[in-house]
Amino acid sequence: MTAESLAVAVPGRLLFDGLRFDWASPGLVAVVGPSGVGKSTLLSAIMGWTKPKAGRLVTDPGDAARWFVPQNVPLLDSRTARANLEVAMLARWRGHRGGQGQAAGGVDDVLGAFGLTRRAAVVAKHLSGGERQRLALAGAALRRPDLLLADEVTAGLDPTSVELVTAALRQVADGGALVIVATHDHRVWSGADMVLDLAAVAS
Repeated sequence: MTAESLAVAVPGRLLFDGLRFDWASPGLVAVVGPSGVGKSTLLSAIMGWTKPKAGRLVTDPGDAARWFVPQNVPLLDSRTARANLEVAMLARWRGHRGGQGQAAGGVDDVLGAFGLTRRAAVVAKHLSGGERQRLALAGAALRRPDLLLADEVTAGLDPTSVELVTAALRQVADGGALVIVATHDHRVWSGADMVLDLAAVAS
């Protein structure tokens, strides 16, 4: 993904101008900076939800599948962790090789990879914050996006949960995606392949 002289604004304020980057895929990118600098807005622009004021964002391929994981994870709270992932499997990106016949094995593999095997039968509303974030990332992994964007997914978590969620982000990147995470947490960005400090380019 490449940004060419990118400028993004919110009502009454230009967040940044002339932003340039070139991020290789797969990889883990951390977007850092203080609150209000535009981290979440940059993710919104990458998702196509916010239109840049100037410049452009280029993805390769141009039709790259994107998935977004917010801080407050939307899950099927009355369903088990396994059931949430089975829904994600059914929603797997069109064109992915494989089929519903592989669904059970795929779910089991992802439960194990994200440390959720022993929590598979637990209803989502009873999972801890860190477990919910890992479940959301596991669902994203099943969908096989080219781009995974995560917004402050370690906020408010205990140190052990931060470590597990950070490992989950790396797992998705190692699976072939470009993972872009907006974060304040040095434990996340210290392990990233690339770091963009928006404070250095903010207007």
